[in-house]
Amino acid sequence: MVDGNATDGPSDAATFEGVIDEITALLRRPLPPEYVQFLRDHDGFEGFAGEIYIVLWKAEDLIHLNHAYGLAQYVPGIFLIGSNGGGEAYAFDSHDASMPVLRIPFICIDRGEAELVSTSSTDLSSASEPTLAADGITEAADLHFELGVFWNKLIHDIHRQWAD
Repeated sequence: MVDGNATDGPSDAATFEGVIDEITALLRRPLPPEYVQFLRDHDGFEGFAGEIYIVLWKAEDLIHLNHAYGLAQYVPGIFLIGSNGGGEAYAFDSHDASMPVLRIPFICIDRGEAELVSTSSTDLSSASEPTLAADGITEAADLHFELGVFWNKLIHDIHRQWAD
């Protein structure tokens, strides 16, 4: 079950679209459409998904936080999107056209330390309807928050990887 806080989306649509355009230019490829739609609908999340704590950053914070961590200098192609609230970040790998999701430590950020969480946004969007996952992670409609297929699959993959 997902239990956390999300907003209703960005307060200024023009600024939001400008941020998405800036990120696209920075990465030289668009963000996965499911992720952009999640940001449009909720613009961030913080809370538990099953037993996993996850923080997904607001669109307006993405560029600043990536610059602050020196990603372009130290790990080109890695674009942070959030964290586990502790020592690890979640990121897209823009060197791969499928934009896989990685988990990478904040300390000594290094591509060699990254772990694959999910192979691509195409894989993440393949299910037609979010349903109760085998590990108990589900969409939280009762909290007026729809993570959607993309995040349901992402969190499921994170949980499965941690369980191994």
